[in-house]
Amino acid sequence: MSPLRATLIIVGVACTGCGVRRDPPRVLYEPLPAVEARYGALIAAGRDKPKFGSLFAGSAVFGIGCTLAALAPGYWWFAAALVVIGVAALTLNNATNSMMQLSTEPAMRGRVMALRLAVALGGTPIGAPIVGWVANRFGPRWALGVGASSGFAAALVAIYVLTRRTGPNRAGLAR
Repeated sequence: MSPLRATLIIVGVACTGCGVRRDPPRVLYEPLPAVEARYGALIAAGRDKPKFGSLFAGSAVFGIGCTLAALAPGYWWFAAALVVIGVAALTLNNATNSMMQLSTEPAMRGRVMALRLAVALGGTPIGAPIVGWVANRFGPRWALGVGASSGFAAALVAIYVLTRRTGPNRAGLAR
């Protein structure tokens, strides 16, 4: 299932219990991925070389966006949170892809990218049933909370790597 289709399904499920009397027309939330892609592409085009800090920013904003979506009181707040999630996910994906390709020897680049794809797609059979169980047992808002926790966990890993690599003062994390 593509991320676009999953987003559309989550929108329909999550908005059922968010105070909307009936589901909004599908026409209203189908353009959201185009908005996300436009802003994500502009952010990616604006940087000359990806830095590790963009991984931290992308994962932290993804976690914040998922939290906002889980707590959204209505459809339009939920739609705005989805734009934040999409831009952050696209930023994170572009940054990791560019960083891995630019930091790998040309002879090993295909193998490294194949491993990246295997890890990304191989995690779905593990994570999808867990998130599905959470959504079935506790509701779609809690499933978005699981997504938020993954974004925050990735941000914590990025902070750890940044401070270990450069120290807290050079990473901009110390006062």
